[in-house]
Amino acid sequence: MNVFLTGGTGFIGKPLLRRLAAEGHRVYALVRSLSKFETVLEELRMTDRDQTVLPMVGDLTLPKLGLSTENIGQLLACDTFIHAGGPMNIGLDLAEAEIVFRGAAREAAGLAESLVREGKLRHFVHVVGFMSPYDESNALTDLPGAVSHAPPYEIMKFEADSYIRKALRPLEITLSTVNPSVVVGHSVTGETEQTGGLGILVDAVRKGAMPLSPGGTDHWLPMVHVDHTAAFIASLVAKRPAVSDTFYLLDDKRDSLSMPELTGLIARELRVKPPLAAAPPVLIKRLLSWGGNRLLGIPSESMNFIVRKEFTTTSKERVLRGLAVNQEALRRVVADLDYRLSHPGRKLSGDATLHVHEGMTLLALQDGIHPAAGITAEVISGEGNLPSANQPSRLPTTGQPMPLVFVHGIYSSAEQLLPLARAVKHDGPKQILELPGLGRAPYHRHPSVLEGYVEGLARLLRSFDEPVVLIGHSFGGLIAAKATESVPGPVRKLLLLQPALHPVRKAAYRFPKLSARLFRRGSFRLISKQLKKSGTFAISENVPEDYVRYVREELASPRVLSTTAEIARQLTRADVYLPMLSASVRNKAAILWGEADAVWRLPHALQGCRVDTLPFGHQFPISRPLETAAWIEDQLLADRGNSINPVLLSDTP
Repeated sequence: MNVFLTGGTGFIGKPLLRRLAAEGHRVYALVRSLSKFETVLEELRMTDRDQTVLPMVGDLTLPKLGLSTENIGQLLACDTFIHAGGPMNIGLDLAEAEIVFRGAAREAAGLAESLVREGKLRHFVHVVGFMSPYDESNALTDLPGAVSHAPPYEIMKFEADSYIRKALRPLEITLSTVNPSVVVGHSVTGETEQTGGLGILVDAVRKGAMPLSPGGTDHWLPMVHVDHTAAFIASLVAKRPAVSDTFYLLDDKRDSLSMPELTGLIARELRVKPPLAAAPPVLIKRLLSWGGNRLLGIPSESMNFIVRKEFTTTSKERVLRGLAVNQEALRRVVADLDYRLSHPGRKLSGDATLHVHEGMTLLALQDGIHPAAGITAEVISGEGNLPSANQPSRLPTTGQPMPLVFVHGIYSSAEQLLPLARAVKHDGPKQILELPGLGRAPYHRHPSVLEGYVEGLARLLRSFDEPVVLIGHSFGGLIAAKATESVPGPVRKLLLLQPALHPVRKAAYRFPKLSARLFRRGSFRLISKQLKKSGTFAISENVPEDYVRYVREELASPRVLSTTAEIARQLTRADVYLPMLSASVRNKAAILWGEADAVWRLPHALQGCRVDTLPFGHQFPISRPLETAAWIEDQLLADRGNSINPVLLSDTP
């Protein structure tokens, strides 16, 4: 089919664009900027689109959507028009909202009339919102009283809904009105580009600005995953219903969390205290409108989406089933939002993607993950159903070079090891484990801090069909060593980069929140001085500014701060370490050691392992990725007979 799409570069539009193209539709996408659109296509890995996606330069705020006569001529071939354009900004004033919603609806309807009269248009899909009072029973009725209480953003969305319904009725084409609830992150990875919506609540809880839950047990916040929204709209395009209908994208109320349950889940994931009690949303809205919104950073309009009422899901279920939100997915959404609130503007580069497998979060490089690997985050519908996000899968790698699995350390993240992973010349999969509770990964909730990490990594290793090369740095080296002891079979080689394999007595680890305070409040010069003094970086090295900035931002999260403190305390305890690696593990292990490290030394647990040294500090995999990558490549090429000569090992401090 030929589809005209507005809003193709937005939160919903991007996964929808990708899905429509993947299903073989030709998509004409309205874009304001060709350069921005090319960036979006790179992000979606759709640069080799072979004319399946054609940009149309225009603007929602202009007559005829800013399209040229030539472009409109091309659109005559379209049989489906999807109007999903408009900003997600509940703070818009009335004039702004009128232009981007009601004004855009007027122009879209006028264009649709031309495409019906002169072209092939037979189906119009309008993306509105679950609070709209309009449906097929009152499509031609004005309901000013039903929308007068809403903020300008909602009022104009509702008026756009009403306008489209009235304007298209005489055209006798199918109108599918899609009313998403609060759109949250991906149903598998939790990725949520848009920090409005649920992100407002997450931000309030993490800042301690939500002492009261907005709503009691009878209140709820209807939600839908962004990929489910895209899948549903794509299914509408494919099926093209014979009659007009309204579709509410949300779960049944009885299957959803109440507001106290939702705020409690958010608080648990952020590792902060939950709200003390519940209060009516109308009361909280009034307090916010009296000035609390400026004090707490919570827009009073956000309370409008918390409701008591139920919505029908019958029409939705007829088109596509299996769109439910579950708590595991919500945990990942909260962690991802927390990450984005800590790191505003920071994005993964185009060659790295987020994946989830066996409950573990992974960053995978584009050249290091294969379509058959079974951990892709794409949701693929079949026979009107969507698979569960928790459905088990395997990691078949037969016939491919050995996968490389990296495990990062303390005061780090999977993202910090991306330069190293990129630098390693290797044709097989390259994946970086995000330790639970850090970066974008939710905390593991295991009773034992250390065993939660070890068991998670061991579970991941068992899922591979072939042995892997396991590469652990710092605390990640300890986790990698213990996981290999637990399940040695899946690990072909164990490469340890500055592994933390003995208890440490430094105050920075015994009192980790003091160290966090230095990172968060100290100047770059002071932080650099302390990092060099501890041997985190060598005296001769330049401390990477991006590393300091990243850690400073990361520790602003109460989730990451609590997790980092727990890990640091674990590293001071003698009972968490291996007294000696087993012979089978030592035979497959090799170590790269930074001699400038003033905190850690090589313990006797590594006796008999192959060791090489570098004149750098503890974080050399971050500051010296090229040198580290060269050593890893040597280990991948070397056989047992070409092992590196061991150096003299010092005793445990």
